[in-house]
Amino acid sequence: MTVNSGFVYIWYDKKHRRYYIGAHWGDVDDGYVCSSPWMKRSYQNRPHDFKRRLLVSSIATREEMLDAEMRFLKMIKESEIKPHSNFPRYYNLNIKNNTTWHKYEHTSRSVGQKISAAKKGKKIGPCSLEKAAAISAAKKSKNIKFTAEHREKLRQAKLGSIHTNEWKHQSSIRLKKQWSNGTRFSNGPLSDEHKSKISSKLKGLKRADVSSYKKAHSKKYLIAFQDGIQQEINGLKQYGLDNNIPYASLAKASQHGTTLMKYNIVSIECLS
Repeated sequence: MTVNSGFVYIWYDKKHRRYYIGAHWGDVDDGYVCSSPWMKRSYQNRPHDFKRRLLVSSIATREEMLDAEMRFLKMIKESEIKPHSNFPRYYNLNIKNNTTWHKYEHTSRSVGQKISAAKKGKKIGPCSLEKAAAISAAKKSKNIKFTAEHREKLRQAKLGSIHTNEWKHQSSIRLKKQWSNGTRFSNGPLSDEHKSKISSKLKGLKRADVSSYKKAHSKKYLIAFQDGIQQEINGLKQYGLDNNIPYASLAKASQHGTTLMKYNIVSIECLS
């Protein structure tokens, strides 16, 4: 079914008293929610807390639809969105979207449509016998010749580099010699004196000392909670273990600036 209209909408989350403004080119009842990963996660967990209202409907072109969306987005203050606020009033993270790629019809074509347009008027399919013969002759004219040794190497590579029994025997002798005289590795095996020094340094070192070192040298993060409290921590992984929060969730929130409302975390900022 061809889509020929769009609409601008606003969602309201009654739990957090937060809004989201967006636009969609399609039917108002096609099941589309929004393009915000942050709001979409909240909606999937609590769909009963959200209510949508249409601001403008039956818009004739994509350009008019996005211009209408922009009129409502301009009503949002920067202080009402992240990262300018720890308690944002809107799920929107960007209120400047005038130059979106799908605004104009010629830039919103699918990949298939673009390929089809590029191939129009061009002959495709297998080439003629005359063209194939010309290509073959051009390649032969380069006069590329391989030596017998090179051809044998290519043949061995094609067969999966099968080694002869003689090669295996000589390789075994070579490796045994390297292991025996200490030249198998570039730095050679550790001497007894070197091993003794390492042992003396490790004696008396407790595991707690190692963990303290790791904690002291871990990256520092600033975590802001929903109640306004901020906490500086060393290492996300250890914080996740101590508070029963998946490390993957903490890392993603830190990288993408998302919230973890399940754990009352508004933002995670890396300090080092």
